[in-house]
Amino acid sequence: MLKRYYENEDIIKLKPIIRSEEEATELSEKLKISLYSAKRDIEWFCINGEYYRFKFFDSFYPILNELVGPKIAKTINLKTVENIPAVLEYNPKLKFYGILSKNFMKPDCSYVTMYQLGFKHGKQPTYKNFDKFKKFCHPNDYYENVKSIFKMTCLDYIMEQVDRVGCNFLFEKRNESLSFAPLFDYAEAYGYAKKGCSFNKKENPYLEFSVGNVFVTPTLGEFQFKRLLKKEPQFNDTINTLSRIDLIKILKEIRMETKLKITEHYFEHYDSMTKEKQKRL
Repeated sequence: MLKRYYENEDIIKLKPIIRSEEEATELSEKLKISLYSAKRDIEWFCINGEYYRFKFFDSFYPILNELVGPKIAKTINLKTVENIPAVLEYNPKLKFYGILSKNFMKPDCSYVTMYQLGFKHGKQPTYKNFDKFKKFCHPNDYYENVKSIFKMTCLDYIMEQVDRVGCNFLFEKRNESLSFAPLFDYAEAYGYAKKGCSFNKKENPYLEFSVGNVFVTPTLGEFQFKRLLKKEPQFNDTINTLSRIDLIKILKEIRMETKLKITEHYFEHYDSMTKEKQKRL
């Protein structure tokens, strides 16, 4: 039962919202979302003039992951969504527990996946993708985008993220400029993975130290990874920062800010998993 974690009056309470076809169409165009998504009565909510997407889960781990991920991203100056816990009271007998994720899409920009950008489906997640990326990216934007991709990869490594598929990170296009969009979807991490997740460590034993990432999946300590760090020594700053993050401190901040009732079991779980990854870094 997730109810016990959310027992606080300050946590946002939502009600289903019914939109007409016209209202859904207008919202779809405004937020750059599908009409199906805009029509759903449990997905998009306007709070204090800002739109948020509600995501609910059947476990407390993905909820915490969605709160921990942005905290870690900010320590390495990686753009990220803002997530806050919320409860959707669907009817007197049914409640959904999850998070609200703030819409980050700007009206004057378009947002594309690596495949919509020009990569072919089925491409292997290798270092070669950095070179291929050059032809899809303006020279002035290339280096900043590579830094963001590297930061995302290291963050996902620390969290043991297993679902960084092509639709779970985006690029923001404005005229000729291309930049890495705020990172989102941190749920499948720290030992939690939804059924059918595309990346499975048991099925990929040769990727012992890797993350599920369709752009690049490095193995720490291998020659190519060491060469990348030698070529771009400032990437070591990201690794050093992640090697020092304190998950106990982060969880205490989340508990204080959100009023969620996070028990000691979760502190032990997140701290031990993070320290194990930090040893390898």
